[in-house]
Amino acid sequence: MTYNDISSHPLRPFPNFISVSKAKDLSIIPENYFSMFADNCPCGSERMVRLHQNGTSITAVTCVDPRCPFKLKFQVNDVFDKFGYKGIGPQTCGRIVWAIKEELGYVSLYEVLVNGPKYCKIGDSAEDDFIGALRHIEQSKLNLGTFISYLSYPLIGSKFEDIFRGISTITEFTELATSEGGLISFLSKRGVRSIDVIFYLVHFLKEIEQLYLYFEKCIISSSTNIVPICMTGRMVTSHGAYTKADYLYHCNLLAMTDDGDKLYDVISVDTISKASFVIAGADSIAKKTTKYRNAVDREEFLKKSGYISENDKFLFSPDEFFLYLLNGGEHSE
Repeated sequence: MTYNDISSHPLRPFPNFISVSKAKDLSIIPENYFSMFADNCPCGSERMVRLHQNGTSITAVTCVDPRCPFKLKFQVNDVFDKFGYKGIGPQTCGRIVWAIKEELGYVSLYEVLVNGPKYCKIGDSAEDDFIGALRHIEQSKLNLGTFISYLSYPLIGSKFEDIFRGISTITEFTELATSEGGLISFLSKRGVRSIDVIFYLVHFLKEIEQLYLYFEKCIISSSTNIVPICMTGRMVTSHGAYTKADYLYHCNLLAMTDDGDKLYDVISVDTISKASFVIAGADSIAKKTTKYRNAVDREEFLKKSGYISENDKFLFSPDEFFLYLLNGGEHSE
């Protein structure tokens, strides 16, 4: 990747940077310092420098590739640290990153955190520490904003905990940003005016969504007796209408065996991101409410990503979910 590749992005990021080679051509980097500033990163992409004092000096140098594996090893180490699993270190993280890159031909934070154990066979105690760190993350329940800040993407820090406060999915975030005039307008109103920050958020947004959904799925799987559901609209069934509290009560009755043993503890949650299933009333479907549309999007993503099969459901009508519980948690054909 070259500096021109990244600077020609529609957002025009990094206006205060130029490539190392150009900085040499302009004598911003003196000739006797050329050996200290390689034109290219070891990953093969160009390097760039940040200009200071009207372009007469430089204050930083970095690879132009946002997904540079040499930067990724430090990011992975920061992720483990922020999630409270310390002591692995950049050197071990670098071995993990390169083991995956050699296996796949590419590497990303998603591949490290999700598929790392499948491809990373470094064969010593470091591998055990790595898997232990992943299991630790899988048990960490965080809201979306905190989760994003813990992923340690460039320039995306703790400020995003406040920006995403009350937002539970990336779909909700993009819809809210659209309703406020677009992403730049939305973030500017919340104190984020740096095009570089916005560029990184846009660049990594899809990966952030995939990681958040994956780790939420891990949390749900680790608590198999707890079934959190999110209800939207009126709970009207073929047997009559229920308040949400009454519907939840009847769900728990249906989750019991003939001997009185409880198969599941069905609980109500207020956001889709916390739910194993969404129960949408006919009125919510007819109005295509935000929760309903987010549930449709999430079910589609879960199926495409292989987290649930094509025959499984994430989104139910009130009658369908009663039937699901009557079948002992099996989907009817």
